[in-house]
Amino acid sequence: MTIYPTQDYAVITGDIVRSSTLNAVERASLLIEIKRASQALQEKFPDDVIQPVDVFRGDGWQFVISRPERAFRVGLFFRAWIRAHVPPGRRLDTRMAVAVGRVTSIPTNRVSGGDGEAFRASGRALEHLREPLRLALVVPPTAAPGLAAALGAFAPVFDSLVQGWTQCQSRAVVARLHGATQDAIAHTWPETITRQAIARHLAKAHWPAVESGLHWWEGSPWRLQMS
Repeated sequence: MTIYPTQDYAVITGDIVRSSTLNAVERASLLIEIKRASQALQEKFPDDVIQPVDVFRGDGWQFVISRPERAFRVGLFFRAWIRAHVPPGRRLDTRMAVAVGRVTSIPTNRVSGGDGEAFRASGRALEHLREPLRLALVVPPTAAPGLAAALGAFAPVFDSLVQGWTQCQSRAVVARLHGATQDAIAHTWPETITRQAIARHLAKAHWPAVESGLHWWEGSPWRLQMS
């Protein structure tokens, strides 16, 4: 595929938390959900997701975003999907490292075979991510001074919100992340539910704070790079 050497991309790399505790049936179910999440990403964010989510080493995953300002929203969609569609009795989560930078190659059949500073930075960030943190945000060296420090403070706070989401809250957030209204979410909910119940799920998920963080990410950092 065509890669533009002067353009920044976002590489998102992650793995499933405590996947070793899953039995064979649960692991098979998880892989199905990762594939469904990948399909949903390409359907809801067709201008952002370059290729399907690539799964490797059993519980690792990776994909590339063509517009860095959309990376946080798309990555959060994937993470919320996993939290929303878990095996019965489980409460799964995934770690996630978002790195922005240049990309030199992306194989057409395996995203995880790609190369470039964004790929390397994303992989390193995930390797160094330690509990209780499950989110890392990395900007390129050309970013404006202070941005990396700001993200270093922003990520743990945002991550703490996500880690507290229930399955229902995660399901509601998945829909809001691609612009669905509360009425639309209620109409597509697996069970009969009121708009007011959807509003409560979103409130308990701290959606206003989440949305504010997304707007900040999408509105300013990638225009603050040094010349």
